[in-house]
Amino acid sequence: TRCPRRLVNIASAAAYTPSRELPAYVATKAAVLMLTEAMRAEMAGHDVGVTAICPGFIATNIYNATSFLGEADSGRGAALSSLFERVAPGPELVARRIAFAVRHDVPVLPVTVGSWVAYGTYHLATPVMRLALRAGGDDVWRRVEGLAGRFGVPPRPAPAPGSVPAPAV
Repeated sequence: TRCPRRLVNIASAAAYTPSRELPAYVATKAAVLMLTEAMRAEMAGHDVGVTAICPGFIATNIYNATSFLGEADSGRGAALSSLFERVAPGPELVARRIAFAVRHDVPVLPVTVGSWVAYGTYHLATPVMRLALRAGGDDVWRRVEGLAGRFGVPPRPAPAPGSVPAPAV
């Protein structure tokens, strides 16, 4: 039998985990994830499977090479590298998950537990917000803004009288 061809892109859990300290990294990993999704749709008719692997924290040297936004050589990368060498799985786990994804034509595969949690949260948050918006008006918004305040998100400024509110994105 003919073996279908596969293309595997290595994204990251950062693809669905915003970070103000690594904005370029998360943006490029999100781009890899979306490119993978688009290519998967495009290549489906050509017997080519396309998969995005999203490892999460893996014990590699990437942390030593990372520059965090707004920090001059703080030593954070070396500290993270040391920590993950002790507690994070190694690249062998990623290799096994890639083999699984290829064998089963999986579109997106988070690897570590943390990556799975972030992936689930990312996918759950939007539908939950849409349900909350359908449930009620200003009272729901006050509750959502109160919850956001507990997480350190500043409240939105009140619109000026007679102004037209900006469209929701």
